[in-house]
Amino acid sequence: MIYEKIIQEDTFPVAPGADLSAAQFKLVSLNASSQLVLANATSPILFPVLDNQRPFYGPGTPPTPSQISLSVVLVGVAKVKTGGVIAAGDPITSDANGLAVKQTGTGYIVGYALYAAAVGDLVPLKLA
Repeated sequence: MIYEKIIQEDTFPVAPGADLSAAQFKLVSLNASSQLVLANATSPILFPVLDNQRPFYGPGTPPTPSQISLSVVLVGVAKVKTGGVIAAGDPITSDANGLAVKQTGTGYIVGYALYAAAVGDLVPLKLA
């Protein structure tokens, strides 16, 4: 897609607090143990977007949850998976499943959509 060239991001490694193997490009937050979990509609989104798994273990050794580091996007523009129809410029928050949806209430705004998207699309998000 054309927006692939504008993706700019600074990432930071964080330990997972749950199985996030299917959560790439979803919105995430920290739990009480400072571990990464999926964001929900009421959680403060401290780390906006899960970028990718970056394991740090030896070859042939199966990782334990404490040996896996996940990369999260902190600033810039990042791709997010949508959970609803959004328009370019919409303020974005998380639904109950960590998917990006238009903010219509008083909750947290993680960023602003740079393009329109349908449910399940990947859209570039300018992080707030």
